[in-house]
Amino acid sequence: MQEIIKQGYEAKAVLLKNCLAPDDAEDVLARRYWSLEILNAMQRRKGIRVWTQVMKEGKELSLEEALGAFDMFVLDTREGDISDITTRLDQLAKQFRAAVPALAEMSTRQKAVEIARFVRAQDLVGIYGDDEYHILRNRFLGLALFDEEHQALPLISVAIYCCIAQRLGVNAQPCNFPFHVHASVSSAKGFNLDGKKLDSDDQVDCMFMDPFKQEEEVGESKLRSLLSSIGAQTPTHAEILTSSSAEESILRTARNIATSVQSGETTDPPRRSLLSSWNTGLPDTDGAFYGALWSMILFDPERRRNYLHHIVQFFQQGFTVDVDLMENTIFPMFRRVPEGQGILKLIQEIRNGDSSAKPVVRRTANSSSVKYRVGQVFEHRRYHYEGVIIGWDNLCRASEAWMRQMDVDRLNNGRHQSFYHVLVADKSSRYVAEENIGISKHEPSANMMKLAGQYFKRWDEENGAFVSNIRDEYPDD
Repeated sequence: MQEIIKQGYEAKAVLLKNCLAPDDAEDVLARRYWSLEILNAMQRRKGIRVWTQVMKEGKELSLEEALGAFDMFVLDTREGDISDITTRLDQLAKQFRAAVPALAEMSTRQKAVEIARFVRAQDLVGIYGDDEYHILRNRFLGLALFDEEHQALPLISVAIYCCIAQRLGVNAQPCNFPFHVHASVSSAKGFNLDGKKLDSDDQVDCMFMDPFKQEEEVGESKLRSLLSSIGAQTPTHAEILTSSSAEESILRTARNIATSVQSGETTDPPRRSLLSSWNTGLPDTDGAFYGALWSMILFDPERRRNYLHHIVQFFQQGFTVDVDLMENTIFPMFRRVPEGQGILKLIQEIRNGDSSAKPVVRRTANSSSVKYRVGQVFEHRRYHYEGVIIGWDNLCRASEAWMRQMDVDRLNNGRHQSFYHVLVADKSSRYVAEENIGISKHEPSANMMKLAGQYFKRWDEENGAFVSNIRDEYPDD
């Protein structure tokens, strides 16, 4: 799989084709799952590469690259990668030029207002109501540009506005205004926003726009008054109203994404097992949070160690295909601190696990008590979640500490019953006692079907079970 990933976007067309494998294909679920897994890994690499070029090569990031990299963590098979975003913004700028033939005769102020009017008329900015304000999908530049609803929160609305404005010769950048991002528009040096000559050739004029809410200019005095109302001291106002860098916009976007994913959470980032709504809409919450963590660990060095535990947790539980990124990007940051050895040990464990042959588990006289088989779908009798069996033991093989923590000996049949390794529809893996397995008589959910390709070829409706793709491990199932 790593060899395919290294081919980069040259393999994208083949992967996309297999992501849409026909329903009657012999290994339809496996083809769809692994093609999407590889495609997503390639796309994440492209996003991370954009960010790391700033650190390693000192490259200056454009706003669309800086924010478009977040889309690479949630893209799947949709349109809207960084190159698609650039093309779409180019098209919009061209569309504006065609709609406003007198552009060259306009002052900077007139252009700024006209561009705001354009993006609002195209329904590229803003949201439909306050209940959409914390919705995750509205925090991504690519989704805002390519989603049919075109909803975008203030930072993304300002980014779209600024990217189009820059293509039209207007110097527009997000500014550091708290809570609600505005755009700062500057005149050419030596001239004011209305085209009049200023006293100094180095002097510039500045105005503020809020395309999220309105097409008219926002007065600087209004912004200063708002700053005073939230306790910002007057000497700090000028700095707050300056243009923000691409790196600052990245961190602000990351915090916004984290806020959306953590809705209802009050302390640490949620574990993957809590993100049970992963397949209910756009974008994937796991990928979104993982991308936010990557950006924070890259661009917030003072808090880098605070983020390490969380990115390692996500990596272990769903993104181990990124082991080379962990080794070549994350590990060097922590090489000289105690956490570095832990990262290195984890990398080695994953690489050793990938290269080691899985033990073969046969059905023998010792396992005659194992009632269920790999591929059967069940509902947990107590907690009612959906899962599929991916392995089994003839008795509980977990550690004594785990058994004490899980009160295994309080079960009706205790530890001396069959236990099953299962994949749950919320993406988690668990270890379940046989007495808690209730075999399902229904077709698996869409969530289960999407995940099952990791271990299975297809769903066999006649037998009511998945067709195993791990016969080398469980040859008798």
